[in-house]
Amino acid sequence: MKLKPLHDWVIVKRDSNTDSKSNLYIPSQLSKRGKVLAIGPKVVKVEVGHYIQFGRYAGYQVTIEGHHVMFLHEQDISIILS
Repeated sequence: MKLKPLHDWVIVKRDSNTDSKSNLYIPSQLSKRGKVLAIGPKVVKVEVGHYIQFGRYAGYQVTIEGHHVMFLHEQDISIILS
């Protein structure tokens, strides 16, 4: 899957929603973290491969070729995790 976002869009693969203690899937607690897969040409601070955190209602999820990815604007990203 090769995606090339436009403008200031960032494509993110959201972390799994698995509780690390019990390995249970918890759909009501969607992860607000993920790995940047692609960035648009106007993105300044974030790079492909960064792990980021974003707001609960930021962006939207899309399924492409069976893969779930998030589309976010760069301004919706609150933290770059190291």
